[in-house]
Amino acid sequence: MCCVELSGDEKELLTTLSNFSNPEESDFDRPDCLRGICQGQTNLYHPGQYPRGFVGQVTFVWKPREAGAERVIWIWIHPAFYKEFLGVLFEKLNIEEDAWQDSTEEKFQPPPAKKRKAKDVNVSAKKLEPRNVPFARTPKFESPSRIRVCLLRDTLNRFRLVGPSATEVLASVLQKTSVTSSEDHASWWVTFYKEEAKKQEFEDEFDEWNRLSRFRPGHVMPGSVASLVVRDPRVLLPQKRGGERKDVEIHADGEFLKATSLCSGPIWDPECRDAVTLTKCAEAEVNKRRSQNLVPGTKLELTVSESRVPVMLIQQPGDEGAFGAGWDIVTPAGWGTSELSATCALKMCCKFPSSFQECHFG
Repeated sequence: MCCVELSGDEKELLTTLSNFSNPEESDFDRPDCLRGICQGQTNLYHPGQYPRGFVGQVTFVWKPREAGAERVIWIWIHPAFYKEFLGVLFEKLNIEEDAWQDSTEEKFQPPPAKKRKAKDVNVSAKKLEPRNVPFARTPKFESPSRIRVCLLRDTLNRFRLVGPSATEVLASVLQKTSVTSSEDHASWWVTFYKEEAKKQEFEDEFDEWNRLSRFRPGHVMPGSVASLVVRDPRVLLPQKRGGERKDVEIHADGEFLKATSLCSGPIWDPECRDAVTLTKCAEAEVNKRRSQNLVPGTKLELTVSESRVPVMLIQQPGDEGAFGAGWDIVTPAGWGTSELSATCALKMCCKFPSSFQECHFG
């Protein structure tokens, strides 16, 4: 899935987006969606051509309102109509075609003519070369109406866990970290959570997540959005596949648990996402710490140098009732494999090709 970020005045954004959907059934201005606590879904059409001119179906998440700040919306588009969507969007916003087409072209990078020794290669940096990281490299545009468009493709990972065990697996993998430090440590999470109000928000988010994680995904309000900051999943890997998982309760049919205070967090902040990606601890260092454990397979103690990872969870409703419901996990660039490996270590069932996003067929 490709993500496009739009930011600007709320009324201007809603006016622009209403041109692409059925004006009588648009989800863009639905109250729960505007508050940022639920994901919305809508069909897009070429402006002024509804019910003809169908472009595709998209999902979107609004960033919760902040005093004095512009509104931000993330729109998730299937790669099959990504360029078509950008074409109709930029045409409506009066952005020149050449400007955005150049930024969406896939550039092939041939391999180096001469192999270098492994010790001279920064593997993490090499993986990030073709991506739009850091945020300064992300294509950005601005319309005459002062709506800003940012193409977040390759800066976010999104994958899906489906099934009744999805919640218990996530509850085991996404474990609470600490955002306070007694040392003079210049980490992104120390800066982001320096205010007491932010620290309290962090505690409230995990209290709410602990409440939701006791139930199966089909019994959580459809489209609920949760934004958390968790421990590095690599330090929590069990000694063998199929580690302990939290038991979940079965909620009564027809009843839904609704998230109320889980939708804001540092994953919305590009500077925080850059810091999480660019300061990721090397796999060799994590393995070295694990090898020094007196009891193999036990969890590593939380340290100041351990990565704090912001994630977003989006509940996905099933086809019929609770059947097929699950969770989408959104992580910053560079962390998708780590999160996916941690969930697979708990014996999650992966289905080819949809569960293997890194291959051409995923």
